[in-house]
Amino acid sequence: MQHSSSGLLRRLAPPSPLALGLLGMLFTSNAVAQEQPSEAEVSVTPYAQMIVNLGLNTGTAQPSQEAPVGAPAGSNVGDGLPSDGSFFITGRQSRVGLKGKYILDNDIDATAKVEVDFWGLHEDGGPTGITQPSLRLRLGYADVGGKSWRVFAGQTWSVMTPRLPMSIGHSAIVLHTGSGVLWQRLPQLGVSLNHGLGDADDASTLGLKLAVVRSVSGEPGAGAITRADNSDPGAASQLPGAEGHVGYESKLIGVGVGGHFSREKFQTVDSLGVAGDVTVSSWAASADFKLTTDWFWLGGQGYTGANLNGMFSRQGVLLTRGATDPTDPAFTEIRDAESLPAVGGWLELGVPIGKRVKAVASVGAEVGDEDKVSVGAAKSNLGIFGGVFYSPAERLTTSVEYYRTDTRYRAPAGAPDAQRKGTNDNITLNFKLDL
Repeated sequence: MQHSSSGLLRRLAPPSPLALGLLGMLFTSNAVAQEQPSEAEVSVTPYAQMIVNLGLNTGTAQPSQEAPVGAPAGSNVGDGLPSDGSFFITGRQSRVGLKGKYILDNDIDATAKVEVDFWGLHEDGGPTGITQPSLRLRLGYADVGGKSWRVFAGQTWSVMTPRLPMSIGHSAIVLHTGSGVLWQRLPQLGVSLNHGLGDADDASTLGLKLAVVRSVSGEPGAGAITRADNSDPGAASQLPGAEGHVGYESKLIGVGVGGHFSREKFQTVDSLGVAGDVTVSSWAASADFKLTTDWFWLGGQGYTGANLNGMFSRQGVLLTRGATDPTDPAFTEIRDAESLPAVGGWLELGVPIGKRVKAVASVGAEVGDEDKVSVGAAKSNLGIFGGVFYSPAERLTTSVEYYRTDTRYRAPAGAPDAQRKGTNDNITLNFKLDL
């Protein structure tokens, strides 16, 4: 199902009050010992990534020119769309953060991280959003534990997607989002367990991560965009989601499998006007790997599941509405909701050229069920990426990146190509300085 740019952008990072509270608690006095920790026990480190992107789109990028996840029907097809083509310069993907560590004893420590970027957009929208963007919480979590176990709480990365493709131009919204990459930074509570295998030279580990996560739906129905955390269909289910991942990691190879399950509840109105609700599931099963040698690396992830737009899939649910005319008030009345299946994945190949240059190519794709998606909705999305990364200094990286998206839509029989597909070519020159 298609999503508007505001619909996608507002899902990117809901704030996590729990994480911010834990961060404050981490650096206050030790309530157990009733004494202040010494300076040797506590460390706080600020950090930043200053990212500047210059970009060109040949078609119409969705959800925005800076985030070319896909292309609307008709983009770059025939005469194209009036909105085709754009050029931008932005520093909004820059980020700043704080990392902290508190040593409790010889075997146990607590760490915390808060990180924000400037992807929140200006509240009034429009051109002023270029120079007046809002802060967006990327990460806000704390954990406690030792070398073999940790308990974590707050907003952090989904545990089922431990690997993401490489890009500087596509870092606020991850490369291949909507075309084979599932991800989210979700408020969650979880545990990670690691068991060392082999000797110190081998340093291989077997790991398990389990988390209870905030259930997030990307479907409409949550109301107007406000500063409040309104109840979307995921939260309305009154149940958290569950995620897990088990994997093996060594210097040469890493492999893993993961999964996700949650529920969503939609408010409905039947043909007689009687209100009710319907609950549907969101689930995914995935497998990932990475092979690293002195000459190249090869990695990726594949998945199958249903109703995954809460993790930035383009396949969510099919909503049956009370009217087909958007101007009819009955159009907002949901009569039924059905999960849409999807399969997808991504694959990346990287080659280091000396110590300062890396050449990277990747491809990602997601395919839905054409017989189930509504007419006019996306049935598949393909992304093709190529980039060259150069590091003239230790903390400075530049890149030239090319990204092509090819989005296919379900259309009536005999419809022209302009209703069946849309493409966009995105070319960026990028600079990243780590501080």
